[in-house]
Amino acid sequence: MKTLLIIFSVFYLYNSLFGQAPQSISGKLFEVKEYETFDNEELGPFLMQGTFSESHVRSYEGEIQDYTSEPYTYTKTGDKTATLEIEEVDGEKYLAMLTFDTENSGTGTWEEFGGDDGVFGGRLEFEVVEEFSGTHTDPRSESGSETAIAPRDLEGLQILFHYGQNETSILEFTQFAAFEVDDEAGSNRKFEGDYDADTEGNTMTVTIFGQSGANDVYTLNFTTAGTGTGKLDDFE
Repeated sequence: MKTLLIIFSVFYLYNSLFGQAPQSISGKLFEVKEYETFDNEELGPFLMQGTFSESHVRSYEGEIQDYTSEPYTYTKTGDKTATLEIEEVDGEKYLAMLTFDTENSGTGTWEEFGGDDGVFGGRLEFEVVEEFSGTHTDPRSESGSETAIAPRDLEGLQILFHYGQNETSILEFTQFAAFEVDDEAGSNRKFEGDYDADTEGNTMTVTIFGQSGANDVYTLNFTTAGTGTGKLDDFE
């Protein structure tokens, strides 16, 4: 095993490079612009919001001038894609096919069916706001507590490591995998392996499971929200 002392800097990309669809939308607020296709013309945009619990979405219905709570099913179908199906109170079904261009925004198509009006739909644009707030939730913050220095997870982050003697490396993290890149633009991405990250206080331990069976273990001690020192245990 080889141990290297490191200095690191963290860039909070919020998945702007990866555009990954989340596993769940519980605890999120969607702001949607819908455009309806009618007689070969596009109508809209029609603006709406919905807040999602584990099983229901709460939204304001203009036709009845009141809020409704309707059951939904969300399914992640790919790295960037998902489907959303809502059982509406009037008996109709709403189906949206979503593509996440970033963690918090994207485009898609929608369709309503099952009612007297037949099938109708169009395209949509959406933005996601976590924790039912008006701004993006920083991955370092926890509900009901002060903002922590160390992040809770690494998804959508990029870390620049300095090992001394002008030796550096940059790692980018998706939800499950780590990639080495040449620069902050993410050039020449190389898969390093799946990883596990655990945070305790201001220290995060990151284990990258090497494809050859040799793991790299990073111990990161955060002194600010985006910088710190630590060590790399390279099991070669």
